[in-house]
Amino acid sequence: MWMFLPFGLLSVVAHRRLADTLLVRARRREHLVELVRALGGGPEIQSSPYADYPFRAEVKRVAFASFVSKQLLEMSYDNFKNEASRVAGDRVAGTYADSLHDVWATMREIEAPRSLGEAPLGGALRTRTPRKRSPRATRVPQA
Repeated sequence: MWMFLPFGLLSVVAHRRLADTLLVRARRREHLVELVRALGGGPEIQSSPYADYPFRAEVKRVAFASFVSKQLLEMSYDNFKNEASRVAGDRVAGTYADSLHDVWATMREIEAPRSLGEAPLGGALRTRTPRKRSPRATRVPQA
């Protein structure tokens, strides 16, 4: 499950060996730091530079469910992308917040056709053009 939160993207999957535990993964370490902070400490952030998501933490399902519930109950923003830009500040300007706009634009493409009188797909409702993606970086083992 991908979770886009104001502070970052988390990829959450079942732990392969521990039924009561989730593996929470991230592309940026600071996204997991925010999760660990919200949990009041606890899970250690592990680094796996050759994995698809280089940072991960093992989190008990009950603790993660409580975290998600708190995020929903305390939500006060009415525009997610704006909130993410505000939260990110200078730390990740030009990366996470911009990527959210790209995700929004990409997902807009799968929207069902609109009724007569509404903007067509890719029409006037599109607020920005997705930026060109750079070639995927190849991780090179360090000696």
